[in-house]
Amino acid sequence: MLAALIAALADGDRRCMLAERGRYCVGAGEEEVCAAVAALGAEAFVAALQYNSGALVRAWRIAGAGRAWPGRSEALLAIARALGCALPESEYRLPEDGLEALLERARRSHGQRVPVRGARRHKGRVGDGVERLLIGGKAPGRAADHAAAEIKSVPVRGDQVIERVKLGVVSARSNPLSKCARVLFVFVEQRGGDDRDHFVRGHHLAEFDHARFQAMWRDGFLVETAAGSPKHPARGLYLTPRWFREQHIWPG
Repeated sequence: MLAALIAALADGDRRCMLAERGRYCVGAGEEEVCAAVAALGAEAFVAALQYNSGALVRAWRIAGAGRAWPGRSEALLAIARALGCALPESEYRLPEDGLEALLERARRSHGQRVPVRGARRHKGRVGDGVERLLIGGKAPGRAADHAAAEIKSVPVRGDQVIERVKLGVVSARSNPLSKCARVLFVFVEQRGGDDRDHFVRGHHLAEFDHARFQAMWRDGFLVETAAGSPKHPARGLYLTPRWFREQHIWPG
């Protein structure tokens, strides 16, 4: 079935599939291209059809066996079943759980008051308030705050980041960097005398990988220091304020 579906595609469809995955060999003949697409496997083939409407229609003509076009989602599901593989995980994500929806909420939050709750001694209450503002509540457990990004509030005053930003607690059970491949930094400023008056001043989305974290550690931008409380001492990983200025993130 996979060979039949590949043959049903236009030559340009097949070459694009390979190019998008870094597998295209310039000057390859049609047979070589078909073989390379087949080598990607069924799941990668279905993923390549997700947002390529022309290729999906052409593949449906084979998988649908003459049936009327059922719509994008049903056609993709039928092709996945015919190949005996699962749909890509992204098919099950709701639009409101996507990165663009999160960034749109961050853009709308500029100038808004952060809904701060809890006792003054609770240092994380501003961060909790930012999560309520962007995702409707406090993210539970050790997973990332949002499916698309970890959310970190950054305290600022004028053009200065005034505190280290905690990425997470280091423990035998968790590595805070494992959920920080993509971080949405939300810059928050306290105004006036009331310690509950915090307002969003901006945001910035940053992507990280192991090599970037290693470089940040080497250059002193990522530090390990005390976290927790006297009753429950711990060690945490923090970003230094200087990193934001060096990266031209704050001030923007």
